[in-house]
Amino acid sequence: MPERIDESWNHWFQIARLGRYASPEAPADLGTTYGDVLQKAYSEGAYAAPVPFLKGLSADELETIQNANWLADPIRVDSLTEEGALNLLIPAAAQVDLNYDGLVFLVVVGSSSRSVPN
Repeated sequence: MPERIDESWNHWFQIARLGRYASPEAPADLGTTYGDVLQKAYSEGAYAAPVPFLKGLSADELETIQNANWLADPIRVDSLTEEGALNLLIPAAAQVDLNYDGLVFLVVVGSSSRSVPN
């Protein structure tokens, strides 16, 4: 399974580099660093318990997730819902609506939240 995660992320990222990550502001090593976080998430069971997993990450790993999701503000793990935490660990095209409210919740930033229609 770890090989499939790597393969899926790398394939998706190569395509996304033509659009979403084509900006010069996108970190050059994002493909590798976010891929490493995804591997760690799988190996540590983060998809079953995403909030505790995120709480255990280093500041650099959280910054990688912030960059992968194009978030302007640092991630406040304590304010995340399970859906928001899980979606930070999934590439944008595959993010999920866990509570079936019609929105894919990402994260609380500053004093507002960021959701997109499902």
